[in-house]
Amino acid sequence: MCNKFINTVCFMRSYNYEGNYAPENIETLKKQMALYKSLNLPVTNLLEYDALVRPDFCSAVKQSQFSGCETGLWFEITGELCSDAGIPWRSERNRNWDFYVNPGFIMSYSLTQKQKLIDAAMQRFYSIFGHYPRTVGAWLLDTQAMAYFEQQYEIDAFIVCREQWGMDGYTLWGGPYYGGYYPSKNNMQTPATLPQNQLTTPVFRMYVNDPIYCYYEFAKAPLNKTDRHLFTQEPAWLCGQDPGWVEFCFNSVFNPENLGFCYLQLGQETGFGYPETLEQGLTQQCRFAVENQSRYGYRFATVSEMGRAFKQQYQTSPATLRYTLSDWAGNNQQSVWFSNQRYRVNLVADGEQLFVRDLHLFCDEYTDKYLKNPCTGKWAVYDNPPIIDGVRFTPGCDESDIPYQNDFSGLSYGEQAGLYFNQKGRITAVCSNPQQQTATVTLGGLNLTAEFLPTSLCFTKQDGNFTLTLSAKAAGRYLKSTGENTLTYCHNGLSYCLKISCGSFKNGVLYAENGKLILTPQVVE
Repeated sequence: MCNKFINTVCFMRSYNYEGNYAPENIETLKKQMALYKSLNLPVTNLLEYDALVRPDFCSAVKQSQFSGCETGLWFEITGELCSDAGIPWRSERNRNWDFYVNPGFIMSYSLTQKQKLIDAAMQRFYSIFGHYPRTVGAWLLDTQAMAYFEQQYEIDAFIVCREQWGMDGYTLWGGPYYGGYYPSKNNMQTPATLPQNQLTTPVFRMYVNDPIYCYYEFAKAPLNKTDRHLFTQEPAWLCGQDPGWVEFCFNSVFNPENLGFCYLQLGQETGFGYPETLEQGLTQQCRFAVENQSRYGYRFATVSEMGRAFKQQYQTSPATLRYTLSDWAGNNQQSVWFSNQRYRVNLVADGEQLFVRDLHLFCDEYTDKYLKNPCTGKWAVYDNPPIIDGVRFTPGCDESDIPYQNDFSGLSYGEQAGLYFNQKGRITAVCSNPQQQTATVTLGGLNLTAEFLPTSLCFTKQDGNFTLTLSAKAAGRYLKSTGENTLTYCHNGLSYCLKISCGSFKNGVLYAENGKLILTPQVVE
């Protein structure tokens, strides 16, 4: 079975970003669909409720569809949807579409209200298309809504926002950096650890991120050595318009050591219009995908088709591996991302400086804070417990408000938080074991390997011991205590730790024992 996919997604509203009716979005849809049809690319069209109540938008979607396409639901909350569900609309700006989380997203409503909103949207969709959607997407969803969708309407796949820090006030941080997963019943940003705690419909992250530079996207200089504003594949932005970056992106996603499942998304929401730069970027991405299908070995599919294939192949969330040993921007950086049901980790080489830039724990105990108390503000944060966080643990990070207003201007490059190897080297090889769902990274110059195992990270040196230094000057609100064999943290009421089962920690330094260091992220028992 092919586990490599490309899907093309186009979602549309009837409003622009100022909240005004935007019939020009119909022309954008028609132009995009003409391109996709000419290349025989199956498309997932997602309509927001304000588009569903307008016959001109629905007719345009029906007329532009061709064989292999699907129509699904883009589930943001609008004034029209609240009215039809019998729920007060709370936009303080008197807009029928408001991108603030309260009132524009489902986590700002009670469980009963969520169910009424979902039912109203699904019934409207059914009345127009004669079937329920099999794909539901939004920048933000929550597990209460997902659970109701899958129980009542048999959804095949959800799509949510990519990993990002504060963009438009939506922070999704510390989740699977890439790939598909079954979310925990307690948090849509968390892959379930145990099968009984997972939803049965997979979640896929929209728009592929740059594996090197997207991490510091909003930190910018000096943490990033290059700036293209947003480091995603969206053709509205500079990276997505750069043929060299697009090929770099394909190479990092469909790498030869992938762990089985990998996918990439084409397309662009209609709200950006169709200026020449976007048209050129979208066209070259689509043509590149078609022309290089045999090179990378993927299949084109709708999102729901990919979701069904995922459910057939995987009973629990698979591990994913995405990496690059080359730097498109010429700054001599390398990056390896690994995620499974227990943790995510990012290993980076900046020149010859090797360090763990990110390590987050995944656990079923970590609960979405909006499930019991709906979000009442403009912004929302979905995250996981951090153990090493190159943004939040770096001096200058301000989490007092959303979107975060970080000021790293006082730092020199290289002072960001991380777990630093005290010898110079480079990443020279990445190997995967799909059967075991593990990965091994070779660190040249150190004679050392890093193994990403099901529950732990294991660093092994063949010719002696080694040390790593923890740089985390701004970790105080998370890191509560340190001992020889344990670093203990607390975040949003959850106590968790980094267990050192081989090696020790003293005065900010991790010491290997007999050439080995084993680190296990876990909940405090």
